[in-house]
Amino acid sequence: NGKVVTTKMSKDFIYEEEYSSNYHKISFYAQDVKVGSVIEVKYKVTSDIYWKIDDIYFQKTIPVNMAEVEVRVPGMFTFNKKLRGSHHVDYETDIEPRSIGAYQYEMGVDKFRTVDVPAFKYEPYIYYHDQFFLAASYDIRSLNIPGSLTQEYGVTWGDVDVSYRDSDIMTRFRSHCHFKDQVDALPKDATDDPARIASAVTLVKDNVVWNERYRVTPEPLAQVVKARSGSNADINCLIAGCLREMGYTVDMVFVKFRTSGHLLDFQPERFPFDTFILKVTAEDGSEYFLDGGSNHAYINVLPPDFLVPNARMIKYSGTGHWVDLTKLSRNSTVQTISATLTDDMRLQGSSVAKYTGVRSYAAKEDYAGYADEDAYISDIESDFGVEIDEAAFKEAKDYSASTSVEFTFYKDLDTAGDYIYVNPFLERFHSADSFQSIDREYPVDFPSAYAITYLFTFTIPEGYAVDQLPENKSFRFDPIGSNVRCISAVRGNTVQVSYSFTLGKM
Repeated sequence: NGKVVTTKMSKDFIYEEEYSSNYHKISFYAQDVKVGSVIEVKYKVTSDIYWKIDDIYFQKTIPVNMAEVEVRVPGMFTFNKKLRGSHHVDYETDIEPRSIGAYQYEMGVDKFRTVDVPAFKYEPYIYYHDQFFLAASYDIRSLNIPGSLTQEYGVTWGDVDVSYRDSDIMTRFRSHCHFKDQVDALPKDATDDPARIASAVTLVKDNVVWNERYRVTPEPLAQVVKARSGSNADINCLIAGCLREMGYTVDMVFVKFRTSGHLLDFQPERFPFDTFILKVTAEDGSEYFLDGGSNHAYINVLPPDFLVPNARMIKYSGTGHWVDLTKLSRNSTVQTISATLTDDMRLQGSSVAKYTGVRSYAAKEDYAGYADEDAYISDIESDFGVEIDEAAFKEAKDYSASTSVEFTFYKDLDTAGDYIYVNPFLERFHSADSFQSIDREYPVDFPSAYAITYLFTFTIPEGYAVDQLPENKSFRFDPIGSNVRCISAVRGNTVQVSYSFTLGKM
């Protein structure tokens, strides 16, 4: 009846839980909420890290009618300020005189205002959506209290190198080999460096299980060995000790994950990295990269989240430099299908698919996500519309650069009168659902560069002739280094359909 009714929330409706190792999550459930209710939330954050102001978001997944923000910073602090996102934000700044006793100072006041901000629309092939939200960020540059203190906070990448080099990270990385006796017993064939390196990785992973955590700072390694479990940083340090014992040069390459946002080489950050991997150099100068944590990876085969153009190699001495991790491996799928027609008009055949590089990583990860092989086979049957007779999975759980899936199958066909219709593609390599938006404002970020080769061979049944084949087509998309080709031909009593696709850029 035109009156405001307020409801104070009971503490019984507020829940706190551990969200991660660094955060607690508070959830609350508002009572008596109806259409037209206004929910007002106030909260306070205090921190001893006075130089850190969290990013201020004007946009997320719910439309914003209006957002107003004031940021008040005492004049002795100087911050670099940056706006990102595509929607307009009004900005103005002012100065207010303040004092603490006899000490006079100025308070800087930044005011932001924006209206009618659309909801952020999530799109496929974006690793870190937050970097495209409409937001303001503050990065401290200096602290100056006249006559008392002057502190510069701006950093160069050289400063970042020194901070990591002088930390416990480097000390533990350079620790002695914790498996010296086992290393001495490994094969000493110096003609196959990848095999020797792989033997050291397998040795460590047989003794220390990855706890599925990525870290930048390793724990004391003696404790890790005793616990027989550790993060990828712990395992990488143990592998490094073994490889140095074997005569290899091993360096640290620090990585900011793609899911953490872009790392810009022209914009130094004080603590930018999520973890590190190993760069291994053989006597002949050959270089290899690996991460000991990822169970489905291999030498020069890293998880897609690691495939960044700007990783930072930091040595024990000297200046660090940038390393491109996007082109370490050849990533391919090669699939061959051989098929014939049964008496009851069913397609009978065999499929052999071999995956290498990052495609192998993805295939192994997919395989590991099923409770057992029967569940995996059942999913293939559902996706391909086939009935699988026998199946074999090779190297699916091995520390290797490749894996393969082989199976024999039956598939029902469409018929009409004297015609038989055969779809040469068991598998759909691309999805029409990936790019549904009429307009797209954000970059497309593919998991990796890769290539697909697919060959379908079909034996023409006796008494039949080919009436129609797919039209031969070839396309090039130079901006992303891509090409597509589909070729069909009749050779004697067989039909061959070959398909190839290359994506050259991520």
